[in-house]
Amino acid sequence: MTDIISLDKMPAPYKDLLAKLKPETNLGGENFSTSRRISLDGKVFRKIINGKEVQQIKEEKMDLVIVKAAPISRMYYKEAYVEGEHSAPHCWSPDTNTARPSTDVLAANRQANSCLECKHNIKGSGQGQGKACRFQQRLAVMLADGIATREIYLLTVPAASIFKDVEHKMTMQAYARFLQAHNTPAAAVVTEISFADFSYPLLTFSPARPLEEKELETVVEMQEHPDTIDAVTLKIIPDEMEEVAGFEKEETAPANGKNAAAPAIAFRDTKTDEVEAKVEEPTVKKAKTTKLEEDSSPQEQLDELLEVWDD
Repeated sequence: MTDIISLDKMPAPYKDLLAKLKPETNLGGENFSTSRRISLDGKVFRKIINGKEVQQIKEEKMDLVIVKAAPISRMYYKEAYVEGEHSAPHCWSPDTNTARPSTDVLAANRQANSCLECKHNIKGSGQGQGKACRFQQRLAVMLADGIATREIYLLTVPAASIFKDVEHKMTMQAYARFLQAHNTPAAAVVTEISFADFSYPLLTFSPARPLEEKELETVVEMQEHPDTIDAVTLKIIPDEMEEVAGFEKEETAPANGKNAAAPAIAFRDTKTDEVEAKVEEPTVKKAKTTKLEEDSSPQEQLDELLEVWDD
């Protein structure tokens, strides 16, 4: 069988010729789209493409670029987690700043008019002292060794990895404050994410290196790319409207054959009830400031940021 040549390996004149071809959207009977995400299942980083695991990262850390972050959301699942099963949440809020359930939540499923008044927002409503309604944050990321490919992955950060205090380590919120204090956008650095030494998947974050100029140009361009927007946009199909049987549901193409943002299911990669029992309600903290020279360049500020972390 003749080997299929990847487009990026073809000579430039051939690429130009191919660019004039119109894509065959009817081939195979449907219009295909590609979705990518990083799963944290079993304290192992797993690359998932179109619902299928394609690679496990052997190390308990990986380098990536946080291209864009969604607001912190929250999810309430009526049923207990069952390993290997995927289901949509019963009630949810795509932005905790609004403190209100999504308008997409069916009236029969809405647990309260305000998240702050909801019985599932009380400690002890979940397992242990945890809350039944749990926080998470969606990140659109690019792998540090694959920036040139412009491939966007979804990384969903669970509550403990956002708020929990870890000695000598930074979870998501602490890392965000650290970058803010050094006037450094998250998208300007390669971030190392790793699993902390806990019994459950808990992520910590640290700056690895500044982006090179061409890498930064690519990341800036990708911040408003449709793939990036899709990754951070939470759109859920309630169970009563359509049964969610797995990740493949995200890939269903619309009948008109056009590409459209598919509903993003909040996947429960690992059982998190025990984790939530150990996570305190987030509190607003004022970012610490540092005495950087007012006339220092962004590169100098970034170099100092890395030096501070190395100390």
